[in-house]
Amino acid sequence: MAHSMPERRSHALRLPPELLDHIFSYIPYERASVRIHQKIEPRSFKTQLAFAHVCRAWRSIALASDYWPGLRLPLQDDRRPGKALVHDSGNSLLYVHVDMDQFQSPRHTVNEKMKDITLRALNQLPRIRTLFLRLDPDDDYMTFWEKYDDESDAWEFAHALGEQDAPELQDLTLGWMSKEHLRLDFIEHPFPRLRYLSLMRCTWETRSRTLFQTDNLVHANFWDVRLCLSVDELVDTFLQWKRLQYLNIMGCNLMSGTLGPTTYNRRAAYLPELKEIEFSGEAKDIGTFMTYVAFPPSTSTRLSLRSMYDARDTSSALKDAIHDHFDIPQGRSLIKDSHSFVIAYPTGFEIQSYAPENSPPFFWRHMDNRPESQFILRGFGSQAGFLSDVLSHVPALEHVSRLDLGQSAAPRVRPPPIQLLRRFVAVTELIINTDWRHVLDAMLLDSALFPELECVQLFDFDLRDQSTTTPLRNVLDKVRKGRANLVRLTLRECYMGDEAFKSVFGDDNVLIKSSDEESEDDHYY
Repeated sequence: MAHSMPERRSHALRLPPELLDHIFSYIPYERASVRIHQKIEPRSFKTQLAFAHVCRAWRSIALASDYWPGLRLPLQDDRRPGKALVHDSGNSLLYVHVDMDQFQSPRHTVNEKMKDITLRALNQLPRIRTLFLRLDPDDDYMTFWEKYDDESDAWEFAHALGEQDAPELQDLTLGWMSKEHLRLDFIEHPFPRLRYLSLMRCTWETRSRTLFQTDNLVHANFWDVRLCLSVDELVDTFLQWKRLQYLNIMGCNLMSGTLGPTTYNRRAAYLPELKEIEFSGEAKDIGTFMTYVAFPPSTSTRLSLRSMYDARDTSSALKDAIHDHFDIPQGRSLIKDSHSFVIAYPTGFEIQSYAPENSPPFFWRHMDNRPESQFILRGFGSQAGFLSDVLSHVPALEHVSRLDLGQSAAPRVRPPPIQLLRRFVAVTELIINTDWRHVLDAMLLDSALFPELECVQLFDFDLRDQSTTTPLRNVLDKVRKGRANLVRLTLRECYMGDEAFKSVFGDDNVLIKSSDEESEDDHYY
């Protein structure tokens, strides 16, 4: 930030021009690849070419280049490391890759020459910009009660992170493949320039989280990591990460200790730059996180509750946290202006911000041809009533204009309570599938249910048999007569054999859509 634009440009030009040409020639392919796999690799595709860093999207290409100023160590051969170690590009190693997960035999051990080369590379920590470590101290012959050896090669490689300062390190991936968690208390020096951090199966025994002491972090991935000991420590950590844009927490133990008292109020830490968060964990952890760590409602949010055994005890914290998330003008506007509100009772709900403009090409078409989801809450094995309890505290449901009850075909999906559906008083378009056929019957008995309805969309109905079509047509006729604004019917991905609904809605008000059709392919019958 202190550098001027000419200085930054001169740094970028210090990369070998051949490498730049090679990378730029692959940009269109990498853009498509990142777009397709964005759910797996949430880091955005941006031009991050600079002397300090080359983004991961181009790394696999650059590794094959003879001009790459870095080092790859699969620990199986020693053909290239020697040249890479002596390579000096502005006194910097842009990339060091150490992978112990490529052994062909469980009895394979690191030979002394490769171990020496690896340690020599890790001893260059002060000049490394990107470091990838995948370390596995176990083999197939270890029993489940054995712990990893503190003198193992993997342990020695990991501890190289704590032996020196790393003033240049911007991107760190540390994957610990053992059954036992790796204790990171040995890292005593902070990495002040760290921007990308990925940890797998790591923990701490003390309150010292030196690795988290950076205010430059923009991307964080945690898998099976014991992150914090208390709420205060959780808030203190995220208060530093004001620049964080992407956060992925999967199967982690958010709080190693008990919650206990805290000096912080709700929403004490705010992440103004956060664009995407994915959190898969226990309900109590997600509830605690959202209670004390806030982010904009526009953030793409995916919350997956791994188990619901504690839902009764934690639903209050989670529902209050979700209420706080949306109970601001931006949050209410997100719900009010959303493309669709989707409910799969009792497993979850999502808020879709807009429909896709263009369908993805090739075989990703059907998988990705869905509206963009801005907020998703899923609870695997959710208890009855949990979702109703959460939705009862979501503000602005009264302003939703499009309610989708037809996207989920999960076996556990059941009809929601009618009192929940009564909140959607502004709905003008309702989507249902065969599992939600009862909603039409409920509308016959309750004229206050969806009073502003203008269009009903039937999704994946089999309408070839008159024994099914005739009762459905009669119900729709009665529902339409009780709602003055209901004038249209859409049949999407339905099996049809006749024109049974023309008599109810008129010749020009029955719309047929196939699975991959958008507005340009819509047709009437």
